[in-house]
Amino acid sequence: MQPPLPPLTCQLCDKPAEVGYSAELCSVCRTKLAKRPFPIWIKFAVILVALAFVYALAKTPASLVASIAFERGQRAEAAGNFGLAAAEYAKAVEQFPQSISAVARLGIMQYRAGDRDAAIQTLRPLAGRQASKELMTEINAVIAEMQQNRDSAQYKATGITSSTRGSSNDILDRFLAENAPSATPLNSSTQTTARSVKPGTVVADDVGGTKINIPPPTGFFRFDGKSNRVDAQLKSGLASTNRLLAAFASDSDLALAMKDEIPELQRWLFAQALIKSGYFTGTSWMRLKSSTRRDLQTDMEKLNSSELWAKIQSGVASISKDLGLEYGGANVVPLEVFDEDENSLCYAVLLKSQFRATDLDKPVTVIQYETAAMVYVRQRVIYLYSCAVFENKSDADWARTSLQRWRNEVVAANQ
Repeated sequence: MQPPLPPLTCQLCDKPAEVGYSAELCSVCRTKLAKRPFPIWIKFAVILVALAFVYALAKTPASLVASIAFERGQRAEAAGNFGLAAAEYAKAVEQFPQSISAVARLGIMQYRAGDRDAAIQTLRPLAGRQASKELMTEINAVIAEMQQNRDSAQYKATGITSSTRGSSNDILDRFLAENAPSATPLNSSTQTTARSVKPGTVVADDVGGTKINIPPPTGFFRFDGKSNRVDAQLKSGLASTNRLLAAFASDSDLALAMKDEIPELQRWLFAQALIKSGYFTGTSWMRLKSSTRRDLQTDMEKLNSSELWAKIQSGVASISKDLGLEYGGANVVPLEVFDEDENSLCYAVLLKSQFRATDLDKPVTVIQYETAAMVYVRQRVIYLYSCAVFENKSDADWARTSLQRWRNEVVAANQ
């Protein structure tokens, strides 16, 4: 007959441990640990990588190129140099072909510069779309001039409708004045439960001692591991507490990475984990989720004034200087927790940055819309991100819905 096993003792105080738990603790020590708040650095690690990562890419963002071109176009237009204004607006439209203001200004300047045919082709796609009352009036006035000069069917009014929304020079202020994005929540209970591994799935080894499957987001491709130069830039943006699991972008960004060039990353997604990621019980996961939800606004305020954020700002300023730009600083604006289920918590932030070119009188504002999800799989916590340069509401909606879909796929792949 086997002798009875000695009683288990608490790992902290050597008193008898409670039976039925994986961690050998007495009831008093277990209660104390359960009430201990999560260190703020854990939360900062969740937030910071998305922000630092973007700025680790030493390449002028397409949105910044477009914004500077638009500002230069406005300056040339005010000076009466319509040909130069059209050339600058064309650069902005090349980056953002769906921007009503950029397309409208290009078409108007083409007409003012004497190229009526080009103006017609540029303005025609705006038919039926919403614009501010002032812009609608200006466009239709130009079309009326065209009709007077050449009474032709091809010069029909585009029928642009007036928007009741106000306009603003600061796209962040305008965004916050509008309704929040109406992303449709995706219920994780409807997620796919197929056990087959999705092609391209990344198996992340040793996340707290276990393996985690990271399926690629639909329509995106893994681009880390393709170029030492790109990988070095990605690594330089990681917080010291974190490690990258996988990064995904468009096929054109993948091609740039394979050419050893820095991708543009207008929209991209990535997964990461804490280096010292450990085992989470269901109770500890619920505590972390509740703490993050409760303290999101406060933690963001701490982030904006933290020494770590100051270091990130210094790095951005150095990169900007190399690009011939003056960096005017950045702020993180917390939005809201927009989705939550038993396995995840999803929230959104705006990152507002300002840059100044030497030949411009006022700074250019760039907005990034970033969503993050804490995801509980296989008793571990990983972090998923979906990031987009903000031009209009569709970018915010994409960032939210793409994160929700990917979250569901990751949870399903690890069941």
